[in-house]
Amino acid sequence: MADFAREINRILTNYETRADQGPKNILKEVSRRIINRTPIDFRMEEPDSVGRARANWLATVSRRSNRITDKNDAVGGKAPALFATGPTIVDAEKVIDGMDILNRNLSFFLTNNIDYIMPLEYFAHSSQWTAGMRRATINDFDLITRQQTAETIRQYS
Repeated sequence: MADFAREINRILTNYETRADQGPKNILKEVSRRIINRTPIDFRMEEPDSVGRARANWLATVSRRSNRITDKNDAVGGKAPALFATGPTIVDAEKVIDGMDILNRNLSFFLTNNIDYIMPLEYFAHSSQWTAGMRRATINDFDLITRQQTAETIRQYS
């Protein structure tokens, strides 16, 4: 009887871990792609601003951020590196890891308030990435969800 109880407890713990980790993995991958698809910008009027658009993706829970940071994040060089991990991604992953996904009233926001983010997204303002950061990631969402779900099941089976 004790073995049966231990096995049921292991199954329930494994299920809770998968139920929590699966959505977190999806959020991490979506965030990583949006951030890494953001071009490394350089503005003549702000010579110390290299990577400022990328650094201004701010991850929050429950409500959108209205902040703008002076940080720079130029990891990945001139080409969008979808799998590079710069400081902005590390910050987003910390926020995601701290979320209680099983709380259904929770919302995750990845916000960028830099004044030129919309031209970067919609008007091919950059030759580095012309498909937009968010739009290209939304197009990948089904694939991301399937990949991350399969990885979570493999990891916790």
